[in-house]
Amino acid sequence: MKRLLAHLASVTSAWRRVLLLLWQNQPWFIASLLALTVLSGLVPSLQIQLTSAIIGSAAQAVRAGHTQTLVHTALLFGIAQGILLLVSALLDLASQQVQNLLMLRLSNTISLKIMERAASLDVACYEDDESYDKLQRANSESGYRPYHIFYQMTVFGSQMVTLISVVIVLLSWNWWLGLFILLAPLPSVWAQFFFSRREYLIERARTPLRRQLSYFQFLVTHASSVKEIRLFRLGSYFITRYKQRYHEFYAVDSRLVRQQTLALLPFALLANAVAAGAQIAAIAFTIAMNQLGFLAGYIQAISTVQLKEHILAEPM
Repeated sequence: MKRLLAHLASVTSAWRRVLLLLWQNQPWFIASLLALTVLSGLVPSLQIQLTSAIIGSAAQAVRAGHTQTLVHTALLFGIAQGILLLVSALLDLASQQVQNLLMLRLSNTISLKIMERAASLDVACYEDDESYDKLQRANSESGYRPYHIFYQMTVFGSQMVTLISVVIVLLSWNWWLGLFILLAPLPSVWAQFFFSRREYLIERARTPLRRQLSYFQFLVTHASSVKEIRLFRLGSYFITRYKQRYHEFYAVDSRLVRQQTLALLPFALLANAVAAGAQIAAIAFTIAMNQLGFLAGYIQAISTVQLKEHILAEPM
């Protein structure tokens, strides 16, 4: 738990710095994208309610012998569902356009800041390995890393809005079943988060070694160095070093994969068993209440909650 809280604190701090940088340079883009993110996050909960209303009204129309009023009601809900799908597509398109423009502007802004910082550094910083590595990492990642962090923020915010709104809908229908559906995937999500974080830390620690592998490959495969490699017969040496480093990486990765599989298997079985139990309970509940539309809404809500919680478990 302490490790989780420390990680969340570091992630929140990075998000705050990136958001402040973006807001200072592009406030209109940020405000627009945040509004689009919230609206997109509300769409799934509205779809669940409309799906439930469509099935329920259609079932009532069938039972009542195709009464014109009930048929019209079902058709209106269907039209509303179609309009909602159109609105969702427009929101996604607008969000994509704003994100593309923001990525271009942010990349230029970060690149200029790195150039200004590099121009102010002493020559000794370029001769220090640690300082030079930081400068090169910032220079190589400036084109995508800050925007990637902001993209994670928007995805996280959208998934949280969706998750909260869907859970509110479920709780309004049946509080104990909604709570059951919400809590069911959490153990699996926690395990995924734990191993995703471990994988991220391993890859981050490998950054210098990854550059070393790239350097070995560059020396052996590029024309600028091939003459010296052949002259001093260094090809087999660099290939051997590359193989050794690769096997070290593979040993760590394969061990992590085995541990992750063994840890996630019982949680995955539990989550799916609980989801199946929730569906059975939803069937019994909707039959008892004579509300067929709720069944479609519950099934869609179960899939949505599981999907969003698994997305939130991805490494940040």
